[in-house]
Amino acid sequence: MKKVLGILGLLLGCMIVLAGCKGEPEESKAESGGSKETEATMTETENTNSIEESTEETLPETTEAAPYPELTDGIYTMKSLQGWAKFHNRHYFLKNGAMAADWSASGFTMNANVTGGSFGILYKSEYTVYVSVVVDGVEADRPRLESGEGIITVPVSEGVHEISVYKENEINPSGKAFNLVGVKFEGEILEKPADAPLYVEYIGDSISCGDGSLGVYTSGVVWGSEDHSGTHGFPFFLSEMIGADYSIVAKGGIGLLNPSGEYAMGELYPYVTGYRDHIVAYDFERVPDLIILELGANDGGYEEIEFYNKLKEFIELIRASYGPGVPIVWFGSNERFYGSMKRYMMTVKNEDSNLYAMMFAYGGSGSAALATQSKGHPNAAEQQEIADKIYEFLKEKDLIQTGE
Repeated sequence: MKKVLGILGLLLGCMIVLAGCKGEPEESKAESGGSKETEATMTETENTNSIEESTEETLPETTEAAPYPELTDGIYTMKSLQGWAKFHNRHYFLKNGAMAADWSASGFTMNANVTGGSFGILYKSEYTVYVSVVVDGVEADRPRLESGEGIITVPVSEGVHEISVYKENEINPSGKAFNLVGVKFEGEILEKPADAPLYVEYIGDSISCGDGSLGVYTSGVVWGSEDHSGTHGFPFFLSEMIGADYSIVAKGGIGLLNPSGEYAMGELYPYVTGYRDHIVAYDFERVPDLIILELGANDGGYEEIEFYNKLKEFIELIRASYGPGVPIVWFGSNERFYGSMKRYMMTVKNEDSNLYAMMFAYGGSGSAALATQSKGHPNAAEQQEIADKIYEFLKEKDLIQTGE
């Protein structure tokens, strides 16, 4: 009888333990992606280039030196390069070690002593994108990548090089993914490029994405993937001008009120990426020195009071995410919404003095170049013009130190 009771007690204890294990999945944070995973839909597969995702828990990056990356099936996965490469834009890592690279100009920069005469970048994509590969500040290749997986191989002379890889196209609203899987080369990975002294977050629409910046538009011709370039958008240009790291949270067609796909910006902003099946919350750990807010062009069909209320709500979200004090500069070409920002600035001037607004119509009034070269969007020269205007505004307001 005692033996039976003992067994029953053991079973009851196991049931209690199992019951205590139920509940919401524990949130976890990616090492350098600035993310914490909140939902699970990922599985491991045999293919090391798999685009399928994982709920594998990861730990925050520490100040200790990262161990030298290990080869996995002959490649250095993107995840293994943490502590050795600088990653651009919000991102997270998949269980196979790949990096989810969704936003315009997402990618990485690393230093390497190349001995084999070439450098390879492995990828897997679910839609057509262009990728810019830059070696020592010069674009070495800009291949068109169709859906599928493969490797971009760029000839590189033997020696020490800084190599950057950027995805040119914007985030896909249909949930189609682009992943940088890893790198493959003979030689040695060198010390991680240092973080820039400035960090700027850009929040915007297709203008901030660089959509159409390489395009030539005529009646009856629509954009192709080749026309879009995150490295020819004003956020990339301005960041280079002021020596800043960047985060570009931008989507074509989006507004504070107008949705692109499922989300308006206020609904997309809290996530590393919101269009994949796997939703990953952003941790807002690295506080920017400056935020450039380029939104409103797609909200023209809404009333000014609607835009004002949503603008107020969104700025409050930014303040709740990063805390007070980060300068926010709104700019755009919509005069009504410029008035909204100025009115909000007056309303909160005693509580929040770090808000700014600038009006700028890119291309000038009735610009023929704007109408014919980029389907109503600024081309690369006009994107540079936008960067120049913002740069002058930042100097005027003493928001950056130029050393002049």
